[in-house]
Amino acid sequence: MMSEDSSQQDFDLFKQALTDEEDLDVQIVIIQKLESLAKSIGEKLTREELLRFIKRHCIEFHNQILLHLAVQLRSFIPLVGGVGQSKIIFDILEKLCISDENVVREKAVETLIFLQQYFDTSQTEEFILPIIDALIKDDWFASKCSAVTLFSPIYPKLTEEKKPELRNIFINLIQDDSPMVRKATATACISFVEVVEDDFLRSEFILIFQDIAQDPLDLVRIIAIDIAVALIKRLGQDGLAECVFKTIEAACDDSSWKIRQHLANSLASLQQKIPHPKYRGKLIALFQRMSCDFDDEVRIFIATNVFAHCDNLRESYRSQIHQDDNFEPVFETSFMPVIERLALDENESVRLALSSNILPLREILSEECFKKNVVSFLLEVLNLENSTAVHTKFLLVLTSLSDSVNFSESLGAIRNAINTVIKRSKSNWRTRRSILITFTDVAKVCTAEYFADNFKTLYAALLSDSVFAVRRSASLILPILAKHYGMKWASEHLIPYLTDLAQDSRYLYRFVALFGIADLVNSPLRQQNVLLSNFQTIVPDNKNALLSLARINRMNDLIQKKLNEENFLSIIKFQEETSTLESNCDIYVENDLDKLKQTDVFSLEEGDFTGKDSYPYLEGVLYLILAKFLPLVETLFYDLTENIEIKAISTLGEITKFVNKITKELSEEWVQESLKKVEKEDMLRIEEEPSGDFKESNVPIDTFDATPMDDPSLKEGDVPDNNIPKDLEDDNKK
Repeated sequence: MMSEDSSQQDFDLFKQALTDEEDLDVQIVIIQKLESLAKSIGEKLTREELLRFIKRHCIEFHNQILLHLAVQLRSFIPLVGGVGQSKIIFDILEKLCISDENVVREKAVETLIFLQQYFDTSQTEEFILPIIDALIKDDWFASKCSAVTLFSPIYPKLTEEKKPELRNIFINLIQDDSPMVRKATATACISFVEVVEDDFLRSEFILIFQDIAQDPLDLVRIIAIDIAVALIKRLGQDGLAECVFKTIEAACDDSSWKIRQHLANSLASLQQKIPHPKYRGKLIALFQRMSCDFDDEVRIFIATNVFAHCDNLRESYRSQIHQDDNFEPVFETSFMPVIERLALDENESVRLALSSNILPLREILSEECFKKNVVSFLLEVLNLENSTAVHTKFLLVLTSLSDSVNFSESLGAIRNAINTVIKRSKSNWRTRRSILITFTDVAKVCTAEYFADNFKTLYAALLSDSVFAVRRSASLILPILAKHYGMKWASEHLIPYLTDLAQDSRYLYRFVALFGIADLVNSPLRQQNVLLSNFQTIVPDNKNALLSLARINRMNDLIQKKLNEENFLSIIKFQEETSTLESNCDIYVENDLDKLKQTDVFSLEEGDFTGKDSYPYLEGVLYLILAKFLPLVETLFYDLTENIEIKAISTLGEITKFVNKITKELSEEWVQESLKKVEKEDMLRIEEEPSGDFKESNVPIDTFDATPMDDPSLKEGDVPDNNIPKDLEDDNKK
């Protein structure tokens, strides 16, 4: 305990800071030390001087000080000598409850609610009821708003004599002239009906509820929906509940769009909060009616809550164990027509809201029901939708189902949808970037030949997009396509686009070639540090895997020799002297990177060794480094643009680190022992031709007609001579 003089000095400094100090931050620090000061000066001085000073001057304090004061007072009852000595605390809180600032009033009420939970009946009536009486009698509406918030917390503690008084005050407040008071009272009614006795709930609060539901102002009337839910939960199967529910139904036709919007947004939670089966069909009927509302905002909320409503309806059936679970038949007959109607809504925002609610339905529907209703619906929508944003959403939803739904028969529709989105997204590059993920989904269900004929040029269009972020994101897809269709296919069909871009006259496009090489070699999608570990388990029983390991060893040696040549050594030397350009993939791909990382491109599968054109990803990458990437990097090192030169140095550094890592793993004992088992004849053949049969055919580069679909400058039959989208010209002009 501090000395009396020291405590008095602290108190004097406190008073001076709050009355004379102009720096608000200093005052806040001081008021936050109020509890410490009270402890140091003792209970008597705290009651008689500290709190009296605050009571006298608090009207002069800044609102921020009052806010902190309201919080500090929560811990002050023990500091003044207990509840019996705490009247001064409640006098201050009463003043704070009539503050001009709403947040101060709210915080003061919160403190009163916090303190009363430790009170018994007599203490509640002694300290809290007088504050309520004073606030109710005050002429200012805000005082009454503060008072009514205290009703439900203290009501259960009151004596039977005081409870009717509080209910009568509540009835008067709901008829107050001030709309803000009626609104605050209506809001308080939600919690009040949870604590009032059953008899009074029926005799008094049904009438209060009806007054609120018929209020002339929609800002009060809107709260009746939430009160109705609270009443029905209390009344259960009571006949009065039916009467209350009619108010909810009437809100569907209310003249105020705000009330209809609130109801639309509440229907899903109503399905959850009103557990009685007899209301199930009525809520579905409301959902159907409101999906046809003439106000766009109402339909948007209906579309936004499609999944939530269906999910809660399903739980409603599951909670009734003695009843049949008819959720899916009801979904087909009652919800699919609504979904189909909303998908054709004239308002784009409605359709966009709906598109975000389709995929989650897979979580609550059986596979059969989902395929029969939702997948067929998605395919139909793809052909009808004319909004690029909505089109893209539905497209992404459909293709994301590739793991569980075979939509191979619908690839033509998907191809047309991607084509349409690319051409229509003239000014929205994020839309084009977002559909990149569809190529990885499509690859799971279509053959290499079909992809090359129908999707390759669409992907190439994004690889050479006019916006850097799209191009950068597109190159990240390269390893996934190469992994799925094989490195030989990638070498024939995708690498030529990189070679072409390396010769582009625009330097920002030449970057793509280097990004593509870096992504293929040191893919951000690599899941494991050890590249050869999977070979160790396969090699003993698979001759083709052993031969692949031998070719990897041979090509790695050749690459090391190549890197030790003077021309490459001089480039590598520059890496130590140059600050290389870093490219953070997360910046460009954003939320899609996690999904892309689900593919481990360096993993091994049995199919990697089964056919003539089957090669592990690692072997194919080494072949491309040796045959194509090193010459390409060397050429770009001598580029006239300094940034390209720097990126070429960085890319060669990535290749060098990659090859050094493989060299280290190849030196492990198990690898050396395995290589000894390669037959002499096979080893000689590998020495002479390390790439084996890895000889790609010459495949012509197809280009994409990127003319926007709505381009009025082209007449029917015209063929545009450009194959780079012209949506944003910035990169094209550099």
